[in-house]
Amino acid sequence: MKTPESVSLEVLADHPVVQYPAVTSTEFKRDRTPDRTPSGRPVPEGPAGNTFPEMLALVAMGRGVLPVGEQTCRYHPRPDLAYVPIHDAPPILRGPVWLASNTTAWVREFVRAAVDANEPLGD
Repeated sequence: MKTPESVSLEVLADHPVVQYPAVTSTEFKRDRTPDRTPSGRPVPEGPAGNTFPEMLALVAMGRGVLPVGEQTCRYHPRPDLAYVPIHDAPPILRGPVWLASNTTAWVREFVRAAVDANEPLGD
């Protein structure tokens, strides 16, 4: 079977979606693994992984699909997986996360530098 150039979010209703671990926030899960497609079709839950590499292994074993960010194919290349863009999905945004109790001047400076590095370039 030929891998499509892209798919719609609607295809999630046709396959079990691998789930993030129970400790993952509800907001994060809702963003990455929705319960319904945009048209309202239910999305079947697949098995849950304990780690991201385990989740990718579940996909490789044919246990389900997993919507991931565009950069995942660069950071987790696997010859047994096909990374297919979802043309009608909003982009997955990422950012640094740390414990509030570990906030230091160094952490604040790192976050400032990361924000500055991602500002749009002027014309």
